[in-house]
Amino acid sequence: MLAAKLTRELIDDNLMQKYGTSLDINMGREYQKYLDEKYRTLRAEFEKINKDQDEFISLSELIEFFNSYSSVVR
Repeated sequence: MLAAKLTRELIDDNLMQKYGTSLDINMGREYQKYLDEKYRTLRAEFEKINKDQDEFISLSELIEFFNSYSSVVR
């Protein structure tokens, strides 16, 4: 449902006028799959940051997360 709403918001109006409902029907489904995958990836990142699984990400959790990425980037 969230992906469908995002798809409606993000699809370019000019493309919709040019290609009509086929764009919404065909590309919309593919775009929803793409958005679902991106959502799952982002959610996994937040779960990795929030190690104690509470409602908040603490400063120490955030610093630890950034430090883990900085060692990969170096």
